[in-house]
Amino acid sequence: MWQKISQTHFLDHHTDSAGICHIWEADFTYRLGPEYVVAYLPLVLLVIGQFVHSISGATGLFMNMTGHQNVFRNIVFIAAVSNIGINLLLTPRYGIYGAAIAAMVTLTGWNIATLVFMKRKFGKTTGYFPVLL
Repeated sequence: MWQKISQTHFLDHHTDSAGICHIWEADFTYRLGPEYVVAYLPLVLLVIGQFVHSISGATGLFMNMTGHQNVFRNIVFIAAVSNIGINLLLTPRYGIYGAAIAAMVTLTGWNIATLVFMKRKFGKTTGYFPVLL
């Protein structure tokens, strides 16, 4: 059941993510104006992080429903502290790009950590990885 939900979520977000990433800077400039070109790469980085989140499935919901909410809380807490640390390191030097990298890395790390815990504990995950199937 969880994988079917993840598959549906993947199919919905895959097309959205691909669509956003295929908008080139020229299209971005044409649609939004030249002042938004600087936001193109951070947008792509955030889309990549959200894509990983979508293929991971409902990790938080699964962890809460199986009584592992404390483990999930700890994973999210570590991700939040890491996000603050990475932002403090990267944002002063790289600006919006550093902030986007920090968000992408911590969101991806949080989902991967939760999937690893689920795989070790239950032998399966909520993720949907069509490339690996």
